[in-house]
Order: sequence, then structure tokens, then C-alpha cells
Amino acid sequence: MVFKLRAASWSLIFTACFFITILWAAESTIPLPADALKVSENTTNFGPIKSVTRIYQSSLTPAKVESFYKKEMLRSGWTNRKEGVFIKNNYIVVITVNPLKDKAGKIHFSNTISNIPAKEEFLALHKTKPDKLNFMPIYPGSVQVLLWDLPTGVTVSYETKSSIKEVVFFYKSGMLDYGWSLDNETPIKAGVIDCPGCRKASRGVFNTANSKAASTKSTASLIFRRKDGESCTITISNIFIDPGDLAARGKPDKDKSVSLPSKTTISVTYNAYKRIK
Repeated sequence: MVFKLRAASWSLIFTACFFITILWAAESTIPLPADALKVSENTTNFGPIKSVTRIYQSSLTPAKVESFYKKEMLRSGWTNRKEGVFIKNNYIVVITVNPLKDKAGKIHFSNTISNIPAKEEFLALHKTKPDKLNFMPIYPGSVQVLLWDLPTGVTVSYETKSSIKEVVFFYKSGMLDYGWSLDNETPIKAGVIDCPGCRKASRGVFNTANSKAASTKSTASLIFRRKDGESCTITISNIFIDPGDLAARGKPDKDKSVSLPSKTTISVTYNAYKRIK
């Protein structure tokens, strides 16, 4: 047992060191103007996306800094995707220049390097048995689509076959058991939307070659707060598809049409360290 724990610890250390080594290798190819002086550095994690932002000071003009990076990034093997954005292998760099001079008469610019997660990393976040959370209840029978750690808290998304009304009722009552109070509510609103993907899906379900299916999207939002300043926003949405001629009128009649199997999406943003403005 002790050996297994030690082996697991070494595995974690090796994985962390491997990522740091790869990220350092990518960072080492980011050129800097000769007089650039680093002012600050900040590391941020957004789920599988890890970013490092460094701010520098320089006596060059903003135009010369931008010109420098357009030339030198290409020489270092980076591809210019658009103004100030460069990609190489599985990394992306964003160069930002502040044209305002500081008290010393110098400008500041930054480079932010982030890894580009593989598709498999996103799929790994999809779980039929959601992770337990200590700040809110999980809707029964829901599937976890993703769960990301943020600098200020957590963002998590679920899917369920329940109606939007059932989900709203569940959270309005269930969040009370976790010490939350409902601060703001946006009632369920429905509106017809243009959804080409929904029309394509309806053709497959209803076997109609030229389906004119319209989509009605319903949304609701709940904002909860706790006395310690924490906040939690829950947005619930659902898309209903009307496959018949009723869709042409833009007013789907749910009593006379058959809808496609739909899913209700639950999106949660938990802010542990700052309030929602």
C-alpha cells in the first residue's frame, strides 16, 4: 500500500514536471525586445487550459513592439493567426501592447501563452455520474458535461431530460439547504430561434426531406448569494423543435406537434472570491 501511494505521488510529480518542461520549451521561443524588463507574472488555470501572462516594460514605441513581434515570432516558428495572436504546436500566444506611457516614459506590453487542450481532454470531463460539489446540490439523473476550476471559483454544466420548470423548482428549493438565498430571478422566457442544426436533426427523426422545423428556446436564470460574499448563477435552457407547418407561423403549438427528444442544459458559475456586479 505504501509503495502504491509513493508510486502515485511520483506519477503526479512526473506529470507536473513534464507539463512545466513542455510549457517552458514553448515559452523559451517567445522573443523579447533587447530592453524589455519584466514587471510581473501571473499564472491562471481555466479547467484544462493553463495560461501564463508576463508584463514587460520597454522604451520602444507601440508600433515598434508590434513590428518586432510580427517579424521575430515568425522567425521563431510561430504562425500569425491574426493581429497579435500566434500559434505553434499546441500553444497559443497573445501579444498585447498598452500605448500609454508610465511615469518613466516607457510603455508596457504583455505576452500570454496558453496550451490548447486536445479533444480527449474535453471528453474526459463528460461524466454520467457527476462529481459531488460542496456548495450546491446536483440535479438527480443529470449528466456532467464539464467542470472547470476558475481563478474565482468553478464553472460546471449539466444535461437532463427533465423540463425547464422542474429544474428551476429543484434549485429554488434545493439551494436553500446549502445556505443560499435567492437574490435575483429571470423567469422562464421562450422565443423562436433559427437553428440549422435542429432542422437537420428533425429531418432524421421525422423522415421529411424538406422539414421546416422551427426551434423555440426557453431560458431562465437564478442568482443566489451567501452572507460571506459568495455568489452562484444558474442558467437553465431548453430547445423545443416543432417539425410541422406550425413552425412557419413562428408559433409552435406543443399540443398539436411532436417534439424531438430534447435536453435541458444547466450552466453554473460559482464565484467564491468576488461578487457579481
